[in-house]
Amino acid sequence: MINLGNVRKIIWREVQSALDPFITDFAFENIEFTPPNSTAWARTQIIPGSSTLEAISRNCARQDGTIIVDLFCADNTSPTTCHNMADALQDHFIGTDYIEGTTLLRVTNSRVSAGFLDGAYWRLPFDMAFTAYER
Repeated sequence: MINLGNVRKIIWREVQSALDPFITDFAFENIEFTPPNSTAWARTQIIPGSSTLEAISRNCARQDGTIIVDLFCADNTSPTTCHNMADALQDHFIGTDYIEGTTLLRVTNSRVSAGFLDGAYWRLPFDMAFTAYER
C-alpha cells in the first residue's frame, strides 16, 4: 500500500523548492488559505490513480496519479511569470526521483494547459503524471 502522506510531503516540499525564486504563498489541499492581494501564488492538488502490486526486483506497491499545480499571477502582471514558474516546475521534477521514508516518487511527464483570467489573477494550470513506489 502506498503511503500517500509521504507522497504529499514530497510534492509539497519539492513544489515549494522549485517555485522558491518566484513565490512564497502556497495553497495546499485541506489547509485554509487566503490568497495574497497582488502577488503570485500556487495551489496544489494530488489526484491518486489506480494502485497495483508490481514485481520489480521484489514485490512492492505502485500507484499512479496526477499532481495539479495551479499557478496564479496578479492580472496586472505579465502571464510570462506564470510560464516561467511552469518551466521551473518542469525542470525541477522531470528526470529526478524523490524519496520520503520508504516511498519513491517519479514524475513521468508534465503538461501546461491554456492560461485564463480567473478573477483578479491570471491562472495557468500545470499538471504532472507521477508514479509512486512503496519499497
